[in-house]
Amino acid sequence: MRLAAIALTALAIFATGCGQGRGQLKYTGYEQYADEGGPRAYKRAVRRWTRELRLYNKWETSLLMKATFKAAPFRRAWSHEYARRYILPQDDYALLLQKELEDASRYHEIVVAAWADDTRRGDFVGKDPPWKVRLVGDGGRTVDPLILQRIRRPTTELLSLYPYITAHDRVFIAKFPTLGQDGLPLITGQTAEVKLQVAGVVHRGELIWDLHGP
Repeated sequence: MRLAAIALTALAIFATGCGQGRGQLKYTGYEQYADEGGPRAYKRAVRRWTRELRLYNKWETSLLMKATFKAAPFRRAWSHEYARRYILPQDDYALLLQKELEDASRYHEIVVAAWADDTRRGDFVGKDPPWKVRLVGDGGRTVDPLILQRIRRPTTELLSLYPYITAHDRVFIAKFPTLGQDGLPLITGQTAEVKLQVAGVVHRGELIWDLHGP
């Protein structure tokens, strides 16, 4: 019994020492990301810019969608989290952020994860898809996507940075023009909200982002 107690004590000391070693481990370049909120800040950004839509058929879920609007504030949070995870040098982080903000000025992008109660009803692309999606901006003006692409094999990076995506979802990237058909910006600094309109022959709905919320 005494030998067993000694062995357990030694094991506890060893485990404590290992835990301290891991906690004290420092990665070169990582300190530049330590004081910017870390993963919690990114989780807040995902919650802030992600919306959910449920459409029902006879009290059962027909379509479940979650979508993230990649507004400039989200792109800043995403860039920081990407750089933090990869421990990017400061110059590389600056270039990544610059590219993301330039993309935000060229088009409005939304990441979509969709689940449906059958294969056909979960698609947005292809020949005669069951759903049409449009972005709604100022004055109720709408635009169709410039690009609507299905990501058939989501990468580990995509699944990790958009953690609500599950193995049962279909993943799409939608990119919309920044200008309406009248040539005016669809979204301006005074725009209160933006909507993703989802419409089919039976169901329709909207995901709404408050652009000036907390």
